[in-house]
Amino acid sequence: MPVRSRKRKAAAAPPPLERRLTLAEWFADQMGYADNLQMLQDLRESGEEWGAEKHPVLRRAEARGGVKIPSDALAEMDDNIRRDLAKINRHRLPRVSLKYFQYLSALAVENFLSRLCAGPGKLAQDLQAFARARDRDGRYPAPKSRDDLNKLALWVATGGGKTLLMHLNYRQFLRRRKSGLFVPDGVILLTPKETLSEQHIEEMRLSGIPCRRLRESASGLDMTEDFPVSVVEITKFTARRKDSPSIPLEEFSGRNLLLVDEGHKGAAGEAFFRVKDKLSEGGFAFEYSATFGQAFDARNERVGEYGRSIVFDYSYRHFHGDGYGKEFDVTNLDGDPSPDKRTLLMLGNLLVFLQQRLCFEAGRADFLRCNLEPPLLLMLGAKVTGGAGKTEIVEFLEFLHQVSLGKNWLKKAVAEILAENSGIKDLTTKRDIFAGRLDWLRARFAGENGGADAEGVCRALLKNIFLADGPGALHFC
Repeated sequence: MPVRSRKRKAAAAPPPLERRLTLAEWFADQMGYADNLQMLQDLRESGEEWGAEKHPVLRRAEARGGVKIPSDALAEMDDNIRRDLAKINRHRLPRVSLKYFQYLSALAVENFLSRLCAGPGKLAQDLQAFARARDRDGRYPAPKSRDDLNKLALWVATGGGKTLLMHLNYRQFLRRRKSGLFVPDGVILLTPKETLSEQHIEEMRLSGIPCRRLRESASGLDMTEDFPVSVVEITKFTARRKDSPSIPLEEFSGRNLLLVDEGHKGAAGEAFFRVKDKLSEGGFAFEYSATFGQAFDARNERVGEYGRSIVFDYSYRHFHGDGYGKEFDVTNLDGDPSPDKRTLLMLGNLLVFLQQRLCFEAGRADFLRCNLEPPLLLMLGAKVTGGAGKTEIVEFLEFLHQVSLGKNWLKKAVAEILAENSGIKDLTTKRDIFAGRLDWLRARFAGENGGADAEGVCRALLKNIFLADGPGALHFC
């Protein structure tokens, strides 16, 4: 008899990180919500200022009912966060306030640290019970020991205020150092690169936090100040080149408070994880990133570690859902553009940018009242220099140079674009690609014959984009 082979059923792919956030979902449950998303959606319309009572986010959550954290404990946490923010604002002008998701993030950390101080064993048991009750197939990772409670991660979109939250977390931890946590032997901030290190030092000083660069020749941490933050790139611990020697990790033995900016950067190499794990061994770590979910494949063993460490999830999908972030407009062209048409495309883009800048200036007071900043122009390319041929970045820089020279071609090209006669068609509509995109600019520079004043637009372009009263060459550094 013929023997039929039986195909083995393929194992189901494990769920992605965003569906395994035990700690974040536990906090939402503590606040009386079914999950993190429901909590964010219900509280997004809360205000930012405390007034005489609790923060409006907390007042709204308590008024809804279902909060499992005792009211007196919440009041104490709220007061702690208010005082921590006041210390940060003592040195800042303008002062900062906490948007609803930033307050929730600080409250999630405050609640975790409070429970940790009250008893790590009980906290671990509660998280294990929550994970079992929420999903019995093991999707939700839970802490197995005290060591699994020594790291918190905040998943916050770019632009969501990770730096401000880091400053709050620094003060939240140190406030409890003698009441259940530990007095750190050192405070270390790891960054991916030097430019970010410099930015962090500037921001920490604005927040009244003592900090400085960690010199490679340093022998341990200088503790002449109260818990200064030593800022260093993580690559300084892994580089082995003669011109960039590595720093021995042994210099930082003891119980450290570790802050890690862009915590996902280590996902590509285990060496980065060894550095982070060693520096926080026996201590405590806070990690911050906008892209934890993109950094780890669902089968990566670190997914479980971050699933039980991410205390708050305000990743980009929530950020964008609240109306922050960027809106994308992709247009398909009818045919490949010639070099001349590529120049027109870039010029049309520059005119849209000019329109945005002028529109912002016309309503500056109203825009600033809504926390909107002046528009920026962003050019993306695969490479800046190198490789065969001219890169997109170099091509665009050469284009800007030609525009700044203000030659006769510029006025003619601007007139064609504003007249919606560029000769570049949208693949779907078959209309000129700039149709309907520059109506505000055309009305602003209406000419006597009903058309647009192309010469006036060119002058505005030089004045508002290049900050020049007339044509001139650009010098790129």
